[in-house]
Amino acid sequence: MKNYRNYISLAFICFLMTTLSSSDKKHLEKENLAEQYSLDNPLSPQYKVFHVNDTTTSIYYQFNFNDFKYIPNVDSSVFTTKYLLNYELMNDYSGKEIIDSASITFYDSDNYNKNNSSLGYFDIPAKYGKNYILRLMLKDLNSKKEVVKIIEIKKSDYLNRHNFYLMAMDGLPLMNNYVSRQTKYKIVYNQLKTKILYGVFFEGFFEAANPPTSNNPQKDIIKLKPDSSFTINLTNGKSEIIEFNRQGFYHFYKDSSKQDGFTIYVHTTAYPFVSTPMQMLMPLRYITTNSEFKKLFSSENKKKSVDDFWLQISSSSARARSMISIYYNRVQQANVLFSADREGWMTDRGMLYIVMGPPERVYKNTGLETWFYGTASKMQTISFNFVEVDNPFTENDFRLDRSTTYYNSWSSAMEVWRR
Repeated sequence: MKNYRNYISLAFICFLMTTLSSSDKKHLEKENLAEQYSLDNPLSPQYKVFHVNDTTTSIYYQFNFNDFKYIPNVDSSVFTTKYLLNYELMNDYSGKEIIDSASITFYDSDNYNKNNSSLGYFDIPAKYGKNYILRLMLKDLNSKKEVVKIIEIKKSDYLNRHNFYLMAMDGLPLMNNYVSRQTKYKIVYNQLKTKILYGVFFEGFFEAANPPTSNNPQKDIIKLKPDSSFTINLTNGKSEIIEFNRQGFYHFYKDSSKQDGFTIYVHTTAYPFVSTPMQMLMPLRYITTNSEFKKLFSSENKKKSVDDFWLQISSSSARARSMISIYYNRVQQANVLFSADREGWMTDRGMLYIVMGPPERVYKNTGLETWFYGTASKMQTISFNFVEVDNPFTENDFRLDRSTTYYNSWSSAMEVWRR
């Protein structure tokens, strides 16, 4: 399982940046992005977009040193890693024109076998009034492992989330969109003359995603009514100290007539980890019958009930232990990858990821992400289309295009867990 603990140290690393130019088309819609969801790829980079001004956007990055392979020198006294970050800025997924590109090569020998991370940023030329596509590729030059991520940069207005970030008390930006309770932060907003932000709080109880064959509509978060409202004072683009004490989500915005803004989530204890009996119980909704789940939910000793469930559907205790490890590793990874207006395991992509595993092929285009399972050469593939939802509270809301044609595939996946 990957390590997602929060790191507080900032490592300064020597790097070499080389500006590149290219006239080649990238055709991003044809690039397989499945490695970013793989459980076997140790690389787990995080990126955050922040518009500094009308012409410049900063891309913050965070890498865990333990993800990289360190190689010893001749007498094994020093271990060194070498990795590459490449970016390409484009107008759209067609990649007809590469506006800007560069490669950054990093070297490190100070953080071998240490739970530290590298946090830094670089600037790209992005003008207000339009949106962009940014392709980021991180490659471990020792292990040859690499992972590509596509980010849609929204710079058409001064209201959306890319104009904000949450700053920890040590001055560093928060890379996630979720926080722990009773931690203190400040909001940073690039409009320095703005004096007040409006805020609303939603308790936001959500249910797990419906099966791929279901035609029941998902609860529309946009229609939710806030449980409370407040204002935040800003001075030179920074807020007063804020402490998030309630589970749910907080939405901050400048224009009271529009919902566009910046959202922070407070999820269950130890999120994205699974650490309590209830956190183990709830994701079982995907592989239980209605009666089984109701029985589990109403049980007094939920830990014992969950253990008994796994033993009941397994042929042996050894298989039960193996399935528990696989299932909850996927739950935790889904929380990291697919956190949106709800915990990652509750989302449509989280559901597919947990039950069917990481997809073998992933393709993205404007407003669409498509997953493929199976071998194309043997004509045994199945695809799932996830359509991006215009959601003011998250940029990670992709809804599955459900169909009854998934019945056989979904039933087969259930049988794998319950045999």
